[in-house]
Amino acid sequence: MANEIDTYTKRRLSQRYILWLTAITVAGGWAVALPLYGWLPQYYTPLYPYIMLYFYVWALGFAWMLNRPVRDSRLSTQGFMYFKVAKLVASVGVVGAFIALSDQPKHPFILLFLFWYLVYLIFETRFFWLYEKSRKGGKA
Repeated sequence: MANEIDTYTKRRLSQRYILWLTAITVAGGWAVALPLYGWLPQYYTPLYPYIMLYFYVWALGFAWMLNRPVRDSRLSTQGFMYFKVAKLVASVGVVGAFIALSDQPKHPFILLFLFWYLVYLIFETRFFWLYEKSRKGGKA
């Protein structure tokens, strides 16, 4: 098909995505965790590693979604939007469950969760834009 990228390019984009995803998760996770744990321990939540794991797993699911064959770009964009809505609904559920069930301070968890939600949202959206650009024949 004219709009489909070849398997090699798709694999290369996915590998690059997972590499950057892992770098952001590890480097960003430590860059935020160390100052919180060392200088502001009252704002460090013990669930912080699980926040990072949660978003990493969602991002790997996004990589899986991009590797599926797609007939046209409209379906690709719809899939991206459905994935984002599912992630939003699941995230609201996670934060709601934490608020309802936890006896830990709520604000640090919510702010960390929101921060990482926005970081991964920007990262995934930028990558999807590059992916679609390469599908349309532009350089990624």
